[in-house]
Amino acid sequence: MLGNQLPNYLTMENKDKRAISASIVYIAVNVVLNLVFIQLLHMDIFGLAAASSLGLWVFFGMQAQVFLSGKTSLRFQTRVRNWSDGVQLVRIGLPGAAGNAYESVRSMIVNHLLETFVGSVGISAFAASDSLLRIFWAVPCGMLAVSRLLISISVGEEDRQTLTDVMRIMLKRFVPIMYAISAVIILCAEPFTRIFYSDPSEPVYMMTVWGFRILPLCMPLSIIAMHFNCYAQTAGKRILILLLPLLDGVLCVAGFTALLIRRTGMNSVYICGFLRL
Repeated sequence: MLGNQLPNYLTMENKDKRAISASIVYIAVNVVLNLVFIQLLHMDIFGLAAASSLGLWVFFGMQAQVFLSGKTSLRFQTRVRNWSDGVQLVRIGLPGAAGNAYESVRSMIVNHLLETFVGSVGISAFAASDSLLRIFWAVPCGMLAVSRLLISISVGEEDRQTLTDVMRIMLKRFVPIMYAISAVIILCAEPFTRIFYSDPSEPVYMMTVWGFRILPLCMPLSIIAMHFNCYAQTAGKRILILLLPLLDGVLCVAGFTALLIRRTGMNSVYICGFLRL
């Protein structure tokens, strides 16, 4: 949570390169720790969690160091000057918090469906593919961090041209980049799967492979959805920004999975990630 906030403030300090470097190092640390914890130390699910957690601490630490150096206009401060600002912060952050709550409910429903119709092997396959793909989700999240700042300024200043430019760059630059990244992930589906499972004869192997082949398809479209959600939140469309996470986080994913899982099995979870968009 802390690490995801800091890129916005690094942009204000003209330290965009530090945010990019932190993202690259996070990806590298996560990949290396996954190899060490899972392949060498055989830590299984705990290894997945530990690699992601330690990688995120490195991500946060690299950015926080800038503000602790004393060479920036913005600094960490423990003293709260105006508690009344907290009410406004809660109102602004409520949709994001609701989105996290919806994701938790969605995970419970999807895991129950997988355990019922596929078995625990399905949960393992989904956990493996989803955890590694979260490394690549740092790319669109970094893109959105820059756009969020510019969208906020454009809405506050009633600058339609800047808002138009942000959306144009998103469509002409960000989306093609994500198509290229998605293509690489799909082509590397089996090598990525071998990080977690080495025996192709096991059912979990192909289940994980299909996760790496299908889930990346939603990444380019997700960038578009994330930008419009960001605009809706900045523009104060409160009902819309509360409704969209509910549809995206629970109703669409859980609903499509429930409809498709009897026919398509494990792939229903992957396909619904694309259909929800």
